[in-house]
Amino acid sequence: MKVLIKGPVQTGGGDQYRLLSLCQVLSKYCDLILIKEEGVEDPELEKIFVRIYSFNLLSKVKVFNSTLSTILPDLNPDYHLSILRILEQEKPDICQITYPQGILSAKLAIKIKRTGQILIYDAHNVEADRTHLYSTYSSLFTRYFRACLAKVYVPLCETIAVKLADHIITISNADKKRFIEKYRILEEKVSVVPMGIFLPDIKKLEFFRTFYRRKYLNNLPYDKIVMFHGLYRPATKNTIDIIINKIAPKVKNALFLIVGRNMPKFKYGNVLSIGYVKDLYSIFAAADIGIVPLAIGTKGGVRTKILDYMACCKPVIATKEAIEGIELENNKHAIIVESFDERFIKAINYLLENEDESKRIGKNARKFVEDKHDVEKIGKNLYSLYKRLLESQRDK
Repeated sequence: MKVLIKGPVQTGGGDQYRLLSLCQVLSKYCDLILIKEEGVEDPELEKIFVRIYSFNLLSKVKVFNSTLSTILPDLNPDYHLSILRILEQEKPDICQITYPQGILSAKLAIKIKRTGQILIYDAHNVEADRTHLYSTYSSLFTRYFRACLAKVYVPLCETIAVKLADHIITISNADKKRFIEKYRILEEKVSVVPMGIFLPDIKKLEFFRTFYRRKYLNNLPYDKIVMFHGLYRPATKNTIDIIINKIAPKVKNALFLIVGRNMPKFKYGNVLSIGYVKDLYSIFAAADIGIVPLAIGTKGGVRTKILDYMACCKPVIATKEAIEGIELENNKHAIIVESFDERFIKAINYLLENEDESKRIGKNARKFVEDKHDVEKIGKNLYSLYKRLLESQRDK
């Protein structure tokens, strides 16, 4: 079986992690072919994909500081020609496109070549519900017009993608329900492929726990570590400000350790930011608890950081908005509070003071991830879905 994949392959965000981890597992069962934007180079990709194709970004054509291919890939002739070339040369059985942008060109190419590939829309979110996130530029003019473009273009693009795709895979039952309701499609057209992670070896993490606790707690008046992890951007900065000014001062016996891509390094009171860490699991091992004090939900998707904490047997304290898409039971798999107010702080102090309770929730969290978010199982299930779709197509 050959599968053509288009999606984000640069490491960094949760959508990129999801795609690459799934592809690592899928490569054991079928031949994967990648089509990517030019300029994205990573030697690790060659270990996953049997062949890699690139298309020109048309970087000289700008739309509000973004290339034409980033915002409107279906209007990029080189992307369209690349799809046609791949269909002719590789003859894949399935074409899987992440994000609604790019589905139209893939469908047109399949029709032109009359090759009959199954077209899958890989939805990391219900993108039409997230158009408010596109207005992130500092320039008021650029922010306003980009937001207006997104409010019209993204829902239209997703409507077309849902209509043209033979099947949709989404990240959670909540997103599946939203797709069915919003676009009035049949339930059997949508399958849930949860966010999956590679599970760390708990015994091996014990070494890192001892090492990092000595490193960061040495000569400090704390004996506990509270971990926060995130990609540094405006929303993350706001969360860090809340940790520094509202949460950390009321938790006296713990060091708040902050890590993340593009994260600045700083020390403020009992808050220490150490910046980017390549091996997250090793640093998570040092923590006593992980926190995700998200104030505003993003309508869909799943926050990988929660699953990462849980995979390391760490109890998580999170706001209700933070656990969107993850079917956690309060006080069993995590402690879930309405918002990061006094109740959030009280929950932190409670777990820090009650080690047995902390261990109980941590063990339950690990079991939950093993059962529902093990990428090895999820990737194998996705391959089984591919086979069922191909068998169904042959029976028609």
